[in-house]
Amino acid sequence: MCVRKRRLDEGAEPPAIGSGAVLLVDTTGEMMGFYGQATIVFVGKSLTSHGGQNMIEPCLCGKPTLVGPHTENFRPVMADLLAAEALLQVSDAAMLESTIAALLADATARATLGMRAVAAVERRRGVIGRCADLILKNIDE
Repeated sequence: MCVRKRRLDEGAEPPAIGSGAVLLVDTTGEMMGFYGQATIVFVGKSLTSHGGQNMIEPCLCGKPTLVGPHTENFRPVMADLLAAEALLQVSDAAMLESTIAALLADATARATLGMRAVAAVERRRGVIGRCADLILKNIDE
């Protein structure tokens, strides 16, 4: 069963805990608050040519993160995360389904993927400040 967050906001009855329902957060600006509760995160707008949403946040939360083939809006980030094996990229909906099933069956794989995700994001933390410092240093010289 899929439950849309927007429908819950409109007063729909939430599913019972343990029902296996999937929460589809279709609202803006609330994702960070949900990642901590997730077992697996699929980054939206990445199965179709919309360029994808932000995959950094679920990775930072240590969640096993999946994306589709369309991540054009995050090319440098994706290059880093893929090189670090910090997330999984699927080619289509069928592969997404089978990958989720495999991860649900393997807690060790989920934990490993989540740890690699956090480490990859942490390695880049502060990169903007370091770049700005380097630019300012070179301007001064």
